[in-house]
Amino acid sequence: MKKIILLSAFILSGVFGNTQTEYSDQYLGWIRKINAADPVKPARVDHRQYSAKQLSTCNLFISWIQASYMPKGGLGEGRRFANEKLSPYNQYTRSLHNYYGAFLPTYVFLKKKAGGGWTPENNLGLFLRVTANGLVGDHVDVISSTEQYYFYIPAVQSNDEYARSNQQFMGFNTHPAFSRYIHYYQPKSIRFLSQYNVILSQNNERPWVQITKGEFLEQLEKSINRTHTENLKKINEDYNEKRKQSFLENESALYKRRMDALAGQKEKYRNRLNEKATIYTEQPSVHLEYTPDLFEGNGSTNDKIPVYKFDPARTANASTDRPQWITIGWGGGEMYDESFKNLHSSMLNNLDIEYIYNYFFDPEKIKGNPYLPLRPPVRKEDPAAKTESANAIKQKAVPGTILFDDFSNTLPGKTPVSWKSGNNYYGEPAKVELHPENGDQWAVIKGQQLEQKEKINLPANFTFTCDIAVPKGYTWGAKRLVIRFGTDKASFLVSMRPGYDGNPGFLYAGPDDFGSSILQQGSTAKASEIPIPGFSNNMPINKYQLQVRKKGQLLELWVNQKQVFSNTNAFTENSITIRGIGFSHSRSDSDYEKYFIDNIKIMNE
Repeated sequence: MKKIILLSAFILSGVFGNTQTEYSDQYLGWIRKINAADPVKPARVDHRQYSAKQLSTCNLFISWIQASYMPKGGLGEGRRFANEKLSPYNQYTRSLHNYYGAFLPTYVFLKKKAGGGWTPENNLGLFLRVTANGLVGDHVDVISSTEQYYFYIPAVQSNDEYARSNQQFMGFNTHPAFSRYIHYYQPKSIRFLSQYNVILSQNNERPWVQITKGEFLEQLEKSINRTHTENLKKINEDYNEKRKQSFLENESALYKRRMDALAGQKEKYRNRLNEKATIYTEQPSVHLEYTPDLFEGNGSTNDKIPVYKFDPARTANASTDRPQWITIGWGGGEMYDESFKNLHSSMLNNLDIEYIYNYFFDPEKIKGNPYLPLRPPVRKEDPAAKTESANAIKQKAVPGTILFDDFSNTLPGKTPVSWKSGNNYYGEPAKVELHPENGDQWAVIKGQQLEQKEKINLPANFTFTCDIAVPKGYTWGAKRLVIRFGTDKASFLVSMRPGYDGNPGFLYAGPDDFGSSILQQGSTAKASEIPIPGFSNNMPINKYQLQVRKKGQLLELWVNQKQVFSNTNAFTENSITIRGIGFSHSRSDSDYEKYFIDNIKIMNE
């Protein structure tokens, strides 16, 4: 399989989210199933030969993953793959050992098929690979060649909060099963997106070794000479003799400066050539005339990136039918993507990693036992509903009530019944929690969107009431809570943020950034930074009651039963279609940045 095909799958990260709403929460499964016993034939690609046994191992990988993971919000496919076919652009891979395995993308952009069902619209999606003798990290360009392949492994930096959050996603970094094996989160690098990796190797020995400074300098000299030879060839093809001579002189001078710089580096490290090589940048170059020190750079960075090659003792046996090590890697999504969350959860909770290790490296332990996932790939969610409170039953019986929800019908820790939640940055949906003061329940929104599963049509005249609170320590200036009345442009927003140290918060109303088709232009100009007394961050719970009243073209905002804004000509017409309500909090950066909502009531006035 060509590398470009793999890279096209990697490029997806971050480009999809909640746009595929029609199937985003559906388990769509696999385009076709692969069985371990499906027939295969030996294959040859370039100078490499792959046996039927090796390609059967690819089928085995696919069957194990398909038993453990059911794609959600996308369609999965299982394909065999091996070393990329050589081209003028990847000759450095000629020196690599044989690798082969399973590539299992999940396509998330789908279109409807004639006659029903879904089919991929393009090849973008999540990626998942299981590879015998698989590659890790990314190659170091300057010293990799047809003779030897060198690489580095991107690492999480201590100041990279985003990468550290991903590293801890669903407990990956401390996973009880994975912790028995080599496993690490690899952040985004120059060529590849972030991914999760598990390496299975006999006795957990790393199948790679760190090279020495001496070897790095030796390979760098070869690279300088190769570059010089290639430059001379291009220059000598020039038909203009005068220009050719000038270029030759420049190339000769440049080559001398580089070799002199290399000689200086060799002299500097002549007593340290057996030290392990670390480089100051992921991709150093032959431009030594601009590099004071190959291993330490110019002192502006503290990065020390180890340089590796695959263990020659392992790669010598890579052409045999027995894998020398197994790499498992997945990525292509963000923590808030439900499709990726499902994939990540399946790898952590369903995949029997111990069985896979034993199958190749300690087969007596599983002799005669077929592979079984640790749990079914499709699980029934625990019930979220319970009996609602007597108060909720009473409120719903009041004439004119369109909606009442105090979340009493939802089990604590579950997403509110009758509401749909998007995931926040950390992959968590909105949940219901117990109120610490009175033991009632409220919904907690912490960087999520919460909207009705079945949108209701609001009448021309209605009153919306809701209790809203924030905890002590809410970061001043953090993101607002936004309530949207309506859908798309047929909507208007009411948003709020708390104050600090006892100072009041502020209330806002108006269209969203794309405008509103139901509000008169400029009609809510004065509904900005309306003080909300008591809505601050100094008390254990900072709470207030919001009311939004619409009567024909009239819009009123009330805080704690006091009117704070009124415009009799706010809407374009008396009778307009306002369908549905929803809450959103765009981002939360701490445990204190969350909103509590309770006692949502909409009355027909």
